[in-house]
Amino acid sequence: MNHCATTLDYWGKGTVVTVSDSAVKAPNVFPLVQCGSGTGEVTIGCMATGFMPASLTFKWEFGGSELADAVQYPTSKKDNQYTGVSQIRVRRQDWDTRKPFTCSAVHAGGTVTADVLKQVERVIPPNITLYPVWNGQSWASELSLVCSLSGFYPDKVSVEWLLDGRVLETSPVQNKLQSVEEGGKTFTLNSKIQLKTEEWKKGPTVQCRSKYGHDKEETRNISICAIYSYPPSVHLTTPSFKTVIEAGSDVTAACVVHTAFDVNVTWRLDGKALTTPDLVTEVKEGALTRSNLTVSSSQWKKLNSITCRAEHCFTTVEKNMSVADSRWTTEIVERVIPPNITLYPVWNGQSWASELSLVCSLSGFYPDKVSVEWLLDGRVLETSPVQNKLQSVEEGGKTFTLNSKIQLKTEEWKKGPTVQCKSKYGHDKEETRNISICDIYSYPPSVHLTTPSFKTVIEAGSDVTAACVVHTAFDVNVTWHLDGKALTTPDLVTEVKEGALTRSNLTVSSSQWKKLNFITCRAEHCFTTVEKNISVAGNTHN
Repeated sequence: MNHCATTLDYWGKGTVVTVSDSAVKAPNVFPLVQCGSGTGEVTIGCMATGFMPASLTFKWEFGGSELADAVQYPTSKKDNQYTGVSQIRVRRQDWDTRKPFTCSAVHAGGTVTADVLKQVERVIPPNITLYPVWNGQSWASELSLVCSLSGFYPDKVSVEWLLDGRVLETSPVQNKLQSVEEGGKTFTLNSKIQLKTEEWKKGPTVQCRSKYGHDKEETRNISICAIYSYPPSVHLTTPSFKTVIEAGSDVTAACVVHTAFDVNVTWRLDGKALTTPDLVTEVKEGALTRSNLTVSSSQWKKLNSITCRAEHCFTTVEKNMSVADSRWTTEIVERVIPPNITLYPVWNGQSWASELSLVCSLSGFYPDKVSVEWLLDGRVLETSPVQNKLQSVEEGGKTFTLNSKIQLKTEEWKKGPTVQCKSKYGHDKEETRNISICDIYSYPPSVHLTTPSFKTVIEAGSDVTAACVVHTAFDVNVTWHLDGKALTTPDLVTEVKEGALTRSNLTVSSSQWKKLNFITCRAEHCFTTVEKNISVAGNTHN
């Protein structure tokens, strides 16, 4: 590895003083290059350190030929050991070939060489994570989106936000971090925008576009529909037999839809789309949309079925109901309507640090004989759920709604289990809904890996430490691989967990570190594995 020096004439030109010394110690030789590209000729050098006695000669070669006009500065002494420096100016066209210039330090302890060559520009693309942050209740608040670009180099990255392909003119809030002070430093940039409620309720796709290096580009997309991936809950009520009989002219059916998004509610009568929209009135309040269908009682008595259809994002949910009442004829058939089940989560605070409630909503069933059982990874939960029951109308074609709610402690849901709501109704009939906690919070862990600088490794008396910081709401298993092989000595690793952060420190001897080519930190949770690799070859090798 070349070492950048802001000046290569630090020692000055003076008189060489040779002091005889019975001890002989060979030098360590390091290449030097000037900082910045410069123009015309390029000044390079090499430094010999830690040798005894002081007598030492530098020689330079390029392409098999010895070079003249090199400058050798007088040696300096510290702690009975000597340091010497030589520099030479070379042609720009030779330097740009990236072929090595060989510096040889000829000494009584032996000849030691070092190659000086132009390095390939270091460009590391950003690792991009895009995630949402709700500012309150998800159906009534503004939504923040955070685009985190980590581990990139150099510090020249731009971020652009797009909403459904349209560039947003808003100014994002941004902050930048640097991983280390010197050596193989990398950068992290967090960019944050805020969407108003009326913007995200349309379910747009948001894109974070990053440009880096020489016209290179990385993007991440997030669908607001996919963030809140639960289908709308649809509850349909119809007028009772008594209401239809006693109605002077019109009767009304009601469809209530619960969803965080803008929703389009339509009606179908006997399977055909309604062609007279003036029969429908609609009211929106928060996350509820209520659509009322009003028809004449004579038309109602001719119907066999009605359908309420709710469309939002890429999801369509419809509720069908038979309205052909047996009392229009002479025979009464036992009425059994299965429950429509919706299972959804409710976070009690920050998702990574709070308890989690799960609500199982059973709507539109009849008769009022339904039981609910909760299972965690197939195991029946002994906890007593909080339940409340509602009745749609007082008589006639009434139906019921039952809400059952349980609470999972943080240590339970962090394992990413599957929760099942099982409902039994009628004559031994059964309906179930499953939800995977991993699917609720479907973002992969963010992994940030830092390594010791060249200076730290050189000056370390014995051990050096690499750090891997993982951000995820779930329990995570962090492992290390050295040169592609799993670490077999777990006592080299210490781990600290704090909230959503897990910090794993790998400590090895400086001699072992110098032999490594690359290290890998791997984070595993739920069904996701994310790993971060860093090449360390050359950071400390002669």
